[in-house]
Amino acid sequence: GDDDSGDDGDDHDSAEATIAMAAPDLPSSDALESQLPSYSDQPPPSVDESAVGDPLRGGTAPLSDDEEAELLTQTLELTALTADEAAAMARPMPELLDHHTVELEVISADGLAPETEAALHDHRESVRLLCHGSAGEQIAAKEAVLAAGERALPAILEQFPGPISVNRYEYPPSRLPQFENHGPLLDTLVEMGDLAAPAIASILDVAGVDVRFYATFYFGRVRYQPALIPLADRLFDKDPSIRELARYILHSMRHAPGYNRVLQFVRQGLQSRDAWRQQEAAHAAGLFGDQAAIPHLIDLLESDNRRLVEVVQRELTHIAFEDLGPVHKKWARWWEKHGTDDRNMWLLEGLNHSNRDIRQHAARELSNFPGLLVNYSADSSRRERLRAQKAVAQYLKETT
Repeated sequence: GDDDSGDDGDDHDSAEATIAMAAPDLPSSDALESQLPSYSDQPPPSVDESAVGDPLRGGTAPLSDDEEAELLTQTLELTALTADEAAAMARPMPELLDHHTVELEVISADGLAPETEAALHDHRESVRLLCHGSAGEQIAAKEAVLAAGERALPAILEQFPGPISVNRYEYPPSRLPQFENHGPLLDTLVEMGDLAAPAIASILDVAGVDVRFYATFYFGRVRYQPALIPLADRLFDKDPSIRELARYILHSMRHAPGYNRVLQFVRQGLQSRDAWRQQEAAHAAGLFGDQAAIPHLIDLLESDNRRLVEVVQRELTHIAFEDLGPVHKKWARWWEKHGTDDRNMWLLEGLNHSNRDIRQHAARELSNFPGLLVNYSADSSRRERLRAQKAVAQYLKETT
């Protein structure tokens, strides 16, 4: 079977020996998704793949004016909003800070719009006390910041993410303490609801690693659909912890209306000329279980990049519940025969696959189905696995 060890991009945790699933508390549910309202299933809008442009990379060399204009045009075409989304994005707020040229933590007020300068002057001290004051000062400052609402956002962005009390490197994304428990400024942002969401989305690609990490983490706690594509951009972040967190959060948002745009974005990455970008897109496609990405992944098996081929083979196995090795012809023949199958059928077959690794992966996938209650172990006898397979088939028949 495939070996996931040593790969900082692998999101596929080992399966529990026995899995019992029931809504709303699924056994593999995570600290983020369990706290949040899930989106109802809706058919995603179709997207013209030609409108999907390469994402702007935070912290990389600046683009030329022509390159930036072209990418901005492509991104605007890709992320055309519905009327409701546009209304949410149009919420009046002060001009925010220029996050492309300076670090938020050391920004000065030089050259800012008068409204922003006034907002910083009025609320900078409250935000400072919220971050660094005594316990009593923090309580009073938090009340002042919440009362100020969006007027306090420039001062919040200037200090974001504020003092952090959690060593995030000790946790995988699924085990991170709640966002609000990482620091007083982050706690206040959660209490503001989605009021700050457009502002936080605007700093997802700044130079500071901690800023990008906590801006990404914020959207695991506060759902905001217009942030889907900016979050998808973090799938290609320079920092591996941010890439892993972005994959995790976007997977938890898989029922969001418009999620198909994220999948289109990832497929565009698979067609990049850059092997590293192709590899990161493969990681995301595998975790998301994107069946439509399979032809692109199969094409990449012909690459001369050995590491890329290894990653692609593993992610093909994760999507298809089948392991045909790194052989392009085998996968091409398999896809020709099974490309129109429902992926749930592959999952059912995976529950009783001869390869234990595939059975374990199928067990993990079962946690994606709310309301499913079944005991399943990859190490159970064939008879017990067949019994569980039948129960899952009945569930799928009744719910799909």
